[in-house]
Amino acid sequence: MANIGLLVLDRTAWARVAEDPAAFAVEHTLTLGAEPDLLRRVGQQTVAMLQRTGATTLWTGYLAVDRAQQIIIGTCGFTAPPDAEGVVEIAYFTFPSFERRG
Repeated sequence: MANIGLLVLDRTAWARVAEDPAAFAVEHTLTLGAEPDLLRRVGQQTVAMLQRTGATTLWTGYLAVDRAQQIIIGTCGFTAPPDAEGVVEIAYFTFPSFERRG
């Protein structure tokens, strides 16, 4: 099993992912893997969600990274900040080439 880490992204970082995932990866010493267009779409959807909800860091979302290879393997985050009762909903996505690996 890989050593997975989470990289929290703020609004500016998500906008960079949506604009140019390859440049974002280089800037953060990461490897994109086989899904740069998929990562771009996830970035675009995350930017839209952030605009819609007004979420702030730490509620903006994360990239899941295999630390051994420094490769982006998926994303996760909260669908919105906590509600009045402190409840949050999480969402996650593993890129297809990294699914079913435990």
